[in-house]
Amino acid sequence: MLAIGLLFAAAVAGGSPADAKGETHAADWAARPAARDVRHYPPLAVALRLNGWALLSCPVDASGAAGGCETLSEAPAGLGFGLAAKSASASFRFKPATTAGAPTLSVVRVPIRFAIAPAPPPATADPPSADASSTAVAVAMLSANGWSESLRQGQEEWLLALAQRAPNADPGVVAEARQRLKASFDADRAPMTSEVAAGYARLMAKPDLVAALNYYRTPAGTAFQAHRRDIARLLAAASLDHIRVSLLQARAQICASSQPCGIGPLPSAWTSELPSPPAVDAERLAIAREILLVDQAMSDLSRIEQRTVDQLGGLALGGNASLAAFKAAFLEAAERHRQAVVDDSAARYASLFTAEQLRAILEFKRGPTWRSLQLHREDLEQLGRRTAEAHNDQARAIAGQAFCKAHDCAANPPSGDVSELLITLDAGPEQNADRKDR
Repeated sequence: MLAIGLLFAAAVAGGSPADAKGETHAADWAARPAARDVRHYPPLAVALRLNGWALLSCPVDASGAAGGCETLSEAPAGLGFGLAAKSASASFRFKPATTAGAPTLSVVRVPIRFAIAPAPPPATADPPSADASSTAVAVAMLSANGWSESLRQGQEEWLLALAQRAPNADPGVVAEARQRLKASFDADRAPMTSEVAAGYARLMAKPDLVAALNYYRTPAGTAFQAHRRDIARLLAAASLDHIRVSLLQARAQICASSQPCGIGPLPSAWTSELPSPPAVDAERLAIAREILLVDQAMSDLSRIEQRTVDQLGGLALGGNASLAAFKAAFLEAAERHRQAVVDDSAARYASLFTAEQLRAILEFKRGPTWRSLQLHREDLEQLGRRTAEAHNDQARAIAGQAFCKAHDCAANPPSGDVSELLITLDAGPEQNADRKDR
């Protein structure tokens, strides 16, 4: 979250203290802008982890309100610090300049400094060292199972979206920033992968790592990795459709016995039916059902159903309908429909693979290596997230340093007519990086 502070260490700089008769006073701050009023840090600067500044020229009327502020200068140029400073000016309030005690119009130069707080040190101690040969196997496994490629794709997608997050930044500066960030990401990807692989080596036995590597290199393992995102999407879509059908059936049941039932139609987003699954042969369908059973993929349905019930707690029903009765009807409908969603998901899953591939996938998922992966899944996922966040943050800072070698990244703005306004951004991965220039 953005935090804001005002520095009042110096008296008004550049203004006339008073003339010989004490009749003229320059404008000065009247109140500090509240944190909620300054909600923008340039997204491109966030991406590069850069500080910056802007100097505004703000007309101040007799009431002390600032309007029509313009950017006099900013650095680094092209990142959007001037525009961010102007967006903050709506919350500026001044004591107006006075002449002979009467408020007068004036123009005030306002220096604004932007600063990203340093990233906190890691909360945990350095992990124990991992066996080098096991780590090497894990590095190869992360390449074979698509983890390394997914990392690269995620970084590429983030870079492609950078211009959308900063539409008012200079296009040339955006292109340069993306180029420097890409170079930094590319250079750091192998060290990041090695660090994650060391975590795998600490958590899993080397024979399991070797077995996983060998599986991911088979045609079945390669096909499974190629369709991993497709599988995640189809299971999510099937779960959503399961909730949709169960809600519709519950509504029909309640409205048939309670008139008026007080339950309006579902929103249009909930009325679209999932297209029918493709036709598959019985053998593939049976194997896919077994895979879903081993994966416990459908066990998530119970949790999704319960979350839906919890969200129904805030539902205000009119007429004669009872919320408790509606919840009960929903759970009954979900129970009736559960086998249908399993069959539907299995058909969609089976359509992605040959029977031979499905048999190989099932054999692997029934074995000890898959059980080891599942046993440590949460720890491995957390390891991957934490490592990626730390490395990406470091890579972005390195890209920012390279950017500043070619640009003016002076830390402080020139002096103005009032004391400096400091806008700070708490350190953290992707902190406010999706905010758009206003």
